[in-house]
Amino acid sequence: MPKMPAALPVPTEAKFYLKGESLVVVAPAGVIESCLAVPAVRALKAFRPMSKFTVLCDADSAVLWPALGFDVLSYPVGSSARKIASLCKGKDFDSAVIWQACEAAKALKKLNVEQRVGYPAKGLEACLTQAISVPSAPGPIEHRVRFYLKLVDQLGAPAFVAANFITLDKRQPSGPLTICLSPRSNLGASHEWVGPGWLKVVQSFEKHWGQPVRWLLIGEDYPELEQAFADAGVEIAERVAADPGSQLNAMVRSHAVLTVDSDTPHLAAYLGVPAVVLFGPNEPAWKRPLGKQHRVVREHVCCSPCFAAKCVLDHRCMHRIKPSAVLAQLTSVVSELVLS
Repeated sequence: MPKMPAALPVPTEAKFYLKGESLVVVAPAGVIESCLAVPAVRALKAFRPMSKFTVLCDADSAVLWPALGFDVLSYPVGSSARKIASLCKGKDFDSAVIWQACEAAKALKKLNVEQRVGYPAKGLEACLTQAISVPSAPGPIEHRVRFYLKLVDQLGAPAFVAANFITLDKRQPSGPLTICLSPRSNLGASHEWVGPGWLKVVQSFEKHWGQPVRWLLIGEDYPELEQAFADAGVEIAERVAADPGSQLNAMVRSHAVLTVDSDTPHLAAYLGVPAVVLFGPNEPAWKRPLGKQHRVVREHVCCSPCFAAKCVLDHRCMHRIKPSAVLAQLTSVVSELVLS
């Protein structure tokens, strides 16, 4: 008798169910975490297409959500639970999904939202009506995106599917090759690549490319860098403010981004713009931007990752990054764009 094929496993049913039709998702604080939460929120919306979705978020990340089809309720950064609760009055939310302890979580508790689900984290569990624990096992470092996906997976949403990671491709680059440069990091000075490296990469790339390049400089207060560029005859076509909206407006007109670890590479990933990212104190396996089109440049040293905003040693993780390594990755990214 031929061997019978093994039976397919019975699908695991969700252990938790969201009540009602009006759902509020509390976006995590900050641009980086919000960008990494996007796939999970999209999975939840696809799973509950008839529900009314509202994203409750701080003003910094509010620019991310409308283009993805979400209603947004934003509050100023640093708002109290009382102020956030007053903004939410009359919304009649049936249920809430919350990942992190924050003032918004306290606000929804004040409003007596009937169902509030999230992880049993310190400071958050007291704000929940249902705590969801996800077992973890020893193993390699997991990317931060899985922190968000695992929660919606427990709620029954198909979390780990490619559709949740499709980028919001609104790019409209035209004319000469345009590259955003972002030397400043909102994560702290220890994440920045100081010295002559930026100029060396720009000059070498222009020589390699052999055609005009438009350089857009993100952020302000670079007197030494800008003077070095001017002395070398490198023209900055445009200076871009560091707020998320201004960065996104610049990136949609750009072909690539060269940046240190900061909000910038995650905004680029949100749009689908390839980024070359210089990592030092952070761990790229945990917090690299989403997407295979990005490149990471890192010189691993014994004290990295330390995650510190200010280096207490000699900044070796960033000082040891070689301009030639950065140039190689930037050239690779641009070459792939040309081939595609």
